[in-house]
Amino acid sequence: MSDYDEMASLAESILEFRRQRSRVFPKEIFGELAWELLLEVFIADARGDAITARMAVAKNAGAGAVMSRWLKYLTAEGLLLGDGDGNLDDELVLSGKGMKAIEEY
Repeated sequence: MSDYDEMASLAESILEFRRQRSRVFPKEIFGELAWELLLEVFIADARGDAITARMAVAKNAGAGAVMSRWLKYLTAEGLLLGDGDGNLDDELVLSGKGMKAIEEY
């Protein structure tokens, strides 16, 4: 297993752990949709899968309007590639900066 695959497996474990919290606690007390989005895009890239923000919203029980705002922000910060219009149906890709940050973390 490559380092990249190991990092993707760790990211999947982090997301699963975060989702399990909502089975015990009210989901309203948690809210890091941007972080979950970055992890989802990282995992999709490692697996060779495509992912859209709409798909990430469905997996993480977020709101589309909130996700759209985060897409614009993450694109403006240079962490995601895209036109920055917040379209939930665009395929998402981490930028070099975004990939480096996730790997460094």
